[in-house]
Amino acid sequence: MIGNGSSLRTQNLQLLKKELIFTMNAFHRHPLCETRQPDYHFLADPLYFDGSSASDEFIRDLAKSCCGTVLFVPLSSAAAAHRLCQGTAVTVCGVPFVGNLASYRCQAVDFTRGIPGCQSVSQFAIIAAMYMGCSPIILLGMDHDWATHRGPDRHFYVGKTLGAHPGELASLADSSYLADLEAMAALWRGYEVLKQWAGDRGVEIRNATNGGFLDVFDRTTLENALRQ
Repeated sequence: MIGNGSSLRTQNLQLLKKELIFTMNAFHRHPLCETRQPDYHFLADPLYFDGSSASDEFIRDLAKSCCGTVLFVPLSSAAAAHRLCQGTAVTVCGVPFVGNLASYRCQAVDFTRGIPGCQSVSQFAIIAAMYMGCSPIILLGMDHDWATHRGPDRHFYVGKTLGAHPGELASLADSSYLADLEAMAALWRGYEVLKQWAGDRGVEIRNATNGGFLDVFDRTTLENALRQ
């Protein structure tokens, strides 16, 4: 399962060509997609589907780059995703979001009926992987280092994700640091819920990100994970 953190520049993703690959957000810009499309791709932020020219261009570019991929989006955005992916080989699946993962207490999640609202698209993808019966789930590119700097958000690619979209912050300093810390606390609580669910189901989730701050899951390296 691959995020978009700058740590991906230091890892050889060509090792994953024979693995089941879950990706998210702007991963279609990674060179791996030139030879190996992701099996499943995830978007959760409503900004991707607000009808702006920047967002529409992003989705169309994703659909062209990720030929044959299954695209998971919130049900509220599914109609827009279908429209933008029409005529491509991308299959769109809409999933209802109900409640909030950080405070969710239900022990059984039915992906076809809805999942708790996630703080991050990575949580959306982890829930899907567990529902599909994947184990172990290996996390990559999930640096989660926003609180350590106040400049532009860092990714493996250069520049803003949505280019000229006015709703995308030019710098993390444009938002309240307190609000960011509170959002990260909710994000971490959501990961703790996922860790509990995984443990209850005998599912292994391990973090092979090269560095980063996500300390909820046991650490490993990509090479060790692929040897097991």
